[in-house]
Amino acid sequence: MKDIKKGYLYLLMVVGFILSAQLLNAQDTIILKNNEEVSAKVLVVGISNITYKKFENLNGPSYEITKDDVLKITYENGRDEFFLQDSNTPNNTSKNTVDPSINLIYKGTADADHFYNKKWPLWITFGGTVVFLPVGLAAGLISGIVTPKIEVLIPNQQLLNSPAYYDAFMKRSKQRKWGKVGKGLVLGIGVNVLAFIVLSN
Repeated sequence: MKDIKKGYLYLLMVVGFILSAQLLNAQDTIILKNNEEVSAKVLVVGISNITYKKFENLNGPSYEITKDDVLKITYENGRDEFFLQDSNTPNNTSKNTVDPSINLIYKGTADADHFYNKKWPLWITFGGTVVFLPVGLAAGLISGIVTPKIEVLIPNQQLLNSPAYYDAFMKRSKQRKWGKVGKGLVLGIGVNVLAFIVLSN
């Protein structure tokens, strides 16, 4: 029985260590207006350029990208900074004119941040993990894979006709859902470790 407990504690510690390492090494994400994502460590947000290092090579060279090409930065703490330009701004040249689809990508992402607040992925993963770690992992995986029912969340149903808006809303909703799954897993493991320590004494 002691061997089983030790094995279970070891498994919890390994998973917890991996998750903690990932959280500690959280990265900034630069999302370009063509929807491409760059994993980075943002160094400077200047007047017209953003300076960053590639996350996979933090000791390597610094890179610059113009703000005109960037939709937003999602920082490691979860905060978003948008760089959408207003195409109606005076003296806005044709080079800087924002394509209508870009506005819809921005709106879809922002609306998902505001309207997708489902808590069930967190609680299902947390509950399953508290009961038994593999159950929590399975519950989290299933919760994350299930496609969000975003149609009922979109405030303006006419926007469903826009693939750019729909795809942006869906992508951000999935990111938020996986984030809740991760939080549920970490919380569940924490409760299990704490319970094991208390029961072992």
